[in-house]
Amino acid sequence: MEHALPQRNILTLEGWWYEDGRSGIHGTCDSSTDCPHEPDLAAGYDHIADYLAALPDDTLLVNLRCHV
Repeated sequence: MEHALPQRNILTLEGWWYEDGRSGIHGTCDSSTDCPHEPDLAAGYDHIADYLAALPDDTLLVNLRCHV
């Protein structure tokens, strides 16, 4: 997994965006300071790896490379 997703920035099935191992932000919120929702994962790459490993076998993972 480390080779396929070296940075492991993900959007969870529940609508949370996790970037660079930081705390998540809910898809409907503009910033983590204004977000009233509770994240579904703790911050850190290990929690992201555990989340990905626990997804059902038929889950389709999409890896995007984007530069803005």
